[in-house]
Amino acid sequence: MNELIDFFANTPWWVYVIFIFIIKRGISASETRVIPVRKLFILPLIFFLMSVHTLVVIKNPTILDLMYLFISFVIASCFGFVLTNKLKIIADRANALIQIEGSWVTLILILLLFSTKYFLGYSMEAHPDWIHFGAFRALLFSVSGIGSGLFLGRLACYLRRYFMVDSDCKAISLVN
Repeated sequence: MNELIDFFANTPWWVYVIFIFIIKRGISASETRVIPVRKLFILPLIFFLMSVHTLVVIKNPTILDLMYLFISFVIASCFGFVLTNKLKIIADRANALIQIEGSWVTLILILLLFSTKYFLGYSMEAHPDWIHFGAFRALLFSVSGIGSGLFLGRLACYLRRYFMVDSDCKAISLVN
């Protein structure tokens, strides 16, 4: 029980702020919504910064570490693109708005990735020697790549469909 209390007590305040923010984003993504295109960049940026944080925390990442990061990033980007391509969107390029069909996928991805990254971070603090084990490093860098990749792949799909209106994406005005 004390370890669990330490787990949460030693968490920096800014982690809770980020967690609350991304949970709110995930819940709002469950409903069809109209958002400015610039807001599409927020979650990919957060998960990219989390990957950069991993690179900063792990001093002197090896080539193998970077390969795990890169390969998982590329695979997850493709998966994120395909996953998002099924959603209906409406583009309002005149007002830089996009209407995105609601889905619980964003919240599920956020919860899985954030909790995994949090657990890995806690594990590094509680068991500093784990960082020397190849399997732990592979998991750490792969999760970082997956987080960045999924949300960047989704962003790429949204932007492609926003700028290249296709049969599933109509260009209309979303402003009343």
